[in-house]
Amino acid sequence: MDAEALKALLKSVANGKLSLTSALEKLKFLTFEPVEDFARIDHDRQTRTGFPEVIWGLGKTPEQILKIIHVMAQNHAMVMATRIEPEVYQQLRAEIPDLTYYSMAKSVPCDRRVTRTMATSIEALLLF
Repeated sequence: MDAEALKALLKSVANGKLSLTSALEKLKFLTFEPVEDFARIDHDRQTRTGFPEVIWGLGKTPEQILKIIHVMAQNHAMVMATRIEPEVYQQLRAEIPDLTYYSMAKSVPCDRRVTRTMATSIEALLLF
């Protein structure tokens, strides 16, 4: 929803043409972010549904998945890609070395809060 659409929505509520409940339903979809022409990220999915947004990897190139990870990681500490084949994982890992692959689930979580490198550094500091 862009600024003009938001203004129109607020005017409709102020003029009594749209109920507050209807406006709130429309605002639930305020934070969809496009990633070029192949994805739309729902940044508020967890708030709305109780389950966070994930990347559906099936049919996407490794480059597309990397772009989506980059955009999502700007707003979310944890990013998950699903339906990832082993060869796609290898290409993703070449760009993001700290990725872990869960073959049975075909999933790749990407925790941007603490990478393995950072965890190793923290463990080394704790040993002193």
